[in-house]
Amino acid sequence: MRGILIGIKNHPGRSFIYLFAAFSAMWTIVEGLTYFISSLDLRNIRSLITVLIISIIYTVLKIRQPSKIEISLSHTNTNIEIIFGDIFKEDGFRVISVNEFFDSELGLPVSEKSLHGILLSKCFGGYGKSFDDIIERELESIPSDHIGRNQGKTKKYPIGTTALVPINNDRYLCFALCKTDISTCKAYSDVPTLWQALIGLWQKARVVLGGNVLVIPLIGSGLAGIGLPPRELLYLIILSAVAETKTKEITTCIRIVLSQNYFNIIDLNEVKRYWR
Repeated sequence: MRGILIGIKNHPGRSFIYLFAAFSAMWTIVEGLTYFISSLDLRNIRSLITVLIISIIYTVLKIRQPSKIEISLSHTNTNIEIIFGDIFKEDGFRVISVNEFFDSELGLPVSEKSLHGILLSKCFGGYGKSFDDIIERELESIPSDHIGRNQGKTKKYPIGTTALVPINNDRYLCFALCKTDISTCKAYSDVPTLWQALIGLWQKARVVLGGNVLVIPLIGSGLAGIGLPPRELLYLIILSAVAETKTKEITTCIRIVLSQNYFNIIDLNEVKRYWR
């Protein structure tokens, strides 16, 4: 019902066109049958109500905003799924963006409201020692710079650096998306940095996924401050995935999970039409 109401709200003109076109087509059929088959008497209130109900059903089916779509990438074995939901409830390798220091301290270094902060709270009880140990092992061969800071970790990794973080039966890919203001611990990013970070993510995912689903949030929509509207961010992520897949397959299914907060902002029907 929510998808229907939002579809009508966002596209009132289109809703009217669908309703008018369906009603006109159905009533033309009624008029034609009545004219050519004299024994039929369809010009009555029952026929009118039937035609109206069918027209409304058609309009609802056309205008309803779906909660899931699939985009098949031509000449590849890869599908991109886009759904509304909770990334922590999805099966597969879940992607979490972090800053270039892979910080683990909740507060100024890592906001509790970010997906990174939620990961630390949900899976590590808010304490970063275990997370730090995993990152150290995973990135021991990756060159890093030592940067003095008043708060937070001091090893700075290149943008796009990605670490596989296993937690019980779950698997997370934490990748460096954001640069960090040393004095304030404020994380920030921009479009070129996002593109560079995604390339690093795809390359790591290609190695470790083993055919599993890659589950991605709307990267850059939170505290990174990239500044693009949600739909443009989504298109940028899709474009990056398409470009990298055309080079070499990442996996057979990439699932982009959108927060329910974007349900009335991002129309998946329009996304599907754009990437058809």
